[in-house]
Amino acid sequence: IFSDHVLLLTSNMLSRGRPIAVRLSRNFALRWLTTAKAVIDSIRESYGFGFTTDDRARSVIEHYQRQQAESLRLLSRDLYSKPTHFILEYIQNADDNEYGAAITPCLQIRFENGVIEFSNNETGFQEKNVRALCAVGMTTKEKARGYIGEKGIGFKSGFTVANRIQVFSNGYHFEFDGEQLGQLGFVVPTWVEAESSAGSTPQTTIRLFVKSEVNIDGLLKQLGQTTQPELLLFLRQLRQLSLGTENYSVVTSRVQDGSKVVLTSKWDRENTGRVETAVQEFFCHSVSSEAPPGVSRGRTSQFADVTIAFPLREEVRNQYVFAFLPVKDYGLKFILNADFVLATSREHILEANEWNVWLRSCVAKAFVEALVSYLQTSSKPGDLSAFELVPLKGEVNKFFDEVVNEIHALLKQPCVPSMTGALKAPSQLLFPPSGDLAELVTSAEVAEATGLEFLPAEILSPRMEAVFEAIGVQRFNIQHLAKLLKNPAVSLRRRENVKWFQKLYRYLYAQCTDPEDNEPLEELELFRTLPIVLLQSGDIFPAVGKGRCWLHGSYQGYGFEHELHLVHRDVREDMICVSLLENLGIEYTDAENIIQHHILPYLGRQKYDLAHLYVCFVYDHDSDCTPPMYRSLRSALKLKDRTGKRRRLTEFILPDRCNAIKTEELVGDTTPYLDDAFVQDIILKRKIQDDRAQMKQERKGYHYVLFHHTPAADNQDQAFDVGAKFAEWGKFLTDKLHIPQLYTFQEKNCTNFSTVVESVRQRKGPAGLAQLLQLTSQIWDTLGDYVFIHDSGPRKGRPSPFLTQLRETPWVPTTAGEVVALSLASVW
Repeated sequence: IFSDHVLLLTSNMLSRGRPIAVRLSRNFALRWLTTAKAVIDSIRESYGFGFTTDDRARSVIEHYQRQQAESLRLLSRDLYSKPTHFILEYIQNADDNEYGAAITPCLQIRFENGVIEFSNNETGFQEKNVRALCAVGMTTKEKARGYIGEKGIGFKSGFTVANRIQVFSNGYHFEFDGEQLGQLGFVVPTWVEAESSAGSTPQTTIRLFVKSEVNIDGLLKQLGQTTQPELLLFLRQLRQLSLGTENYSVVTSRVQDGSKVVLTSKWDRENTGRVETAVQEFFCHSVSSEAPPGVSRGRTSQFADVTIAFPLREEVRNQYVFAFLPVKDYGLKFILNADFVLATSREHILEANEWNVWLRSCVAKAFVEALVSYLQTSSKPGDLSAFELVPLKGEVNKFFDEVVNEIHALLKQPCVPSMTGALKAPSQLLFPPSGDLAELVTSAEVAEATGLEFLPAEILSPRMEAVFEAIGVQRFNIQHLAKLLKNPAVSLRRRENVKWFQKLYRYLYAQCTDPEDNEPLEELELFRTLPIVLLQSGDIFPAVGKGRCWLHGSYQGYGFEHELHLVHRDVREDMICVSLLENLGIEYTDAENIIQHHILPYLGRQKYDLAHLYVCFVYDHDSDCTPPMYRSLRSALKLKDRTGKRRRLTEFILPDRCNAIKTEELVGDTTPYLDDAFVQDIILKRKIQDDRAQMKQERKGYHYVLFHHTPAADNQDQAFDVGAKFAEWGKFLTDKLHIPQLYTFQEKNCTNFSTVVESVRQRKGPAGLAQLLQLTSQIWDTLGDYVFIHDSGPRKGRPSPFLTQLRETPWVPTTAGEVVALSLASVW
């Protein structure tokens, strides 16, 4: 009781900062030291040392000592697989020590001359601490939340590298001597005389005298590897750790500001005084949980903290799992700390322990909370770096497999920053496009079309891509692009950017074409009706649906090419683009297709402004125009008469310039004539085409290069016979388009026959009628379609109304000077 009183008094005096050497009388100090030595002596006696007895008692004691020694030998052999693991145990002990209120807890480790020295500014040992140190499995540490040690054997781990360990603390100075006492030296203390300062300060010093057989260089290397700065991350009290050798020294300190922990290491690599500073930063987040009924750690509290730490600004690598101090690499990329129950060696988690299984179930929730908290407090909006720490299947220890699945499931919630900075669910996000695709779409257009946003990073690491794919982020695909391109504004905004369309076609070709046989895949069907075809005019059309689009053909110079929806010239020069457009159903122009799918539909929509150009094209490609197409053309085409009125072809008669028979002098203006300008425009158009062809031919020769003029062109002008051209075209208009030469027809009827007869009678008399009869006989062979009814039905083959008028109208002059109907006239 007296010794405890002295130690307690000393502790209180220290807490008030009073120097011991000044306040204690010499007599009192001697009594204090005597009491400390008495504690050591009493411990030695408990192991059978330091007193005499009879032989029989001595035999029993020695047997007991041998059993103790064998147990300690087995413990020392099996306890730790790493010789430097004792360092973690000593750091753990230092963190569990008691410190004064104004003290910054520190631990110094020094290796010099074969001695490893641990110095700790704790309040110092009490008798109960000394007695626990001299036993196996005995500890004075509270079974409360936050204390690391619990097994009472951590101190013994020092014997993996040393045979002799000295302790100086609070007036106690003793050693464990394995050289003299063998394995019993692990627990049997021997009093040693301390230096004048030993035991008179509140600092605890432990010295390990390294075995001669230990490889010093290897030990130093492992010592440096073990004492990494991360050791301070989760310790309850220690804030500074220093390591010194004959060759270098390093001091690491820990400062925490909210969730941010900064570890600063100052290195003097050659003990020259030249200090290098290294800083490591960590984001830490803790989640406290209460264990369910029936699950216990064996301590007073059922609560436990799970702490997640994200290393900032360093490469992604495997991190240790901590139980306040590092335990083992389990394949996790983030640092996990929890109060796991460990094996006796403290080198792995007891996986079957129900407390550990419960703690593991808390990890996923803690990780996701840490991730969201980090994203919300990060100074860099859209920072995705923390997602690289998300574990992936197959890369973690089997014990944490469930954690991977649980984290992936929890990350389905809105937790990923988008381009706008808002947190989105992975299913609402897309990987940012790369290559040509990145230049084809914008995030705003994609969001408008699909409701999805891009991840904010233009370039993602392979690991980050794997993580986002695992949690459900979609890749921008053909379906998304099709949705985007349904909006015609997307293409229209880029109508001046031919390269954009070329990249689009190349991308679609690569994605929608079988690489083996170059056949289009079914995905291409999504794009056939979308406005994505850039025309030479700058318009944007779908491949099908709105109007035929055409690839370049050999038909140029007619003047209506701008109506043909020709694909842009620059696109047509790219063979991959052409292949894609062909797969979409766009064809090269040919005469039959132009007539069938352009000229006739345009005329059907009463677009007649370029009718003379259409007729010119049909004339040049007469062999490609089928009879049904000619019938459709005659039905749809309307031309102007000389008054400017548009009429159907059967309502005209040809003017004399085109007519094989001359009617104008005889008939007069009683019937509408086709406007001469129509045929004249055609002839002029053809002459320009011929001139261009001639000039193109001449440009191939040196003569044009030198003089830009040839007599051949003049000769061509002189030889151009306009009259012959009118006649040539008149024959075509009559034979193919069935424009009448003398009468106009409508529905198999001659609507102006009587008017013509009356006009000729008045103007020319019987002689004129005779001339009219003669002209009618000249064109009779061309009137076959109007003489008899050709339509299907019961009237087919019967005389037409026109033939009836010819027979019954009085218009045939006789030798008797009368005008009679054909039915009453006789031919001599």
